[in-house]
Amino acid sequence: VPFWENYILYIMGKYSNIPEFERYHFIDFEKSIRRGVGVCGDASMIMSEVLNKVGITNKIISFPGHVVVAVKYQNNETVVYDPDFGVTVPLTPKEISENPVSVNTYYFQEGYTSSDLNKLSTIFAKKYNSFDGVKGFMTKKYYFEYISYWLIWLIPIGLLCVSFYLLSKIRQT
Repeated sequence: VPFWENYILYIMGKYSNIPEFERYHFIDFEKSIRRGVGVCGDASMIMSEVLNKVGITNKIISFPGHVVVAVKYQNNETVVYDPDFGVTVPLTPKEISENPVSVNTYYFQEGYTSSDLNKLSTIFAKKYNSFDGVKGFMTKKYYFEYISYWLIWLIPIGLLCVSFYLLSKIRQT
């Protein structure tokens, strides 16, 4: 995060040694879109937030090494979307995890190589976690980001107020 965007997030990324802040994923999907680059977590959080905005319930599914979005439609059909790869898989996360090679056809149709498919099969074979949207996926950072965007203004305003107060006290003496 550049200093001029949010100096608090910049300082956290530069000096905290917390990996989540070194390669920061914006919680606010519009900031992620404006950034223009990201990894699977960014793309999945953007998709999840956009789906929420139009009233489509979804879950962020986090496999160790990859993040996707699952939507259960009114007809009880579940579809997993991989916005980072641009692939739609008409299977549940459980079905994918139980049979990871079942996704190969869908990724292959979109032009991915057998090397890509092997990597994805390894990832999808692992235990996954399911989250109710971005707030559940990044709970602590969710609140920290929103608070930091208030603080980047409140801190300087507070310092100005203290300065004016001290200046007025000095002039009175």
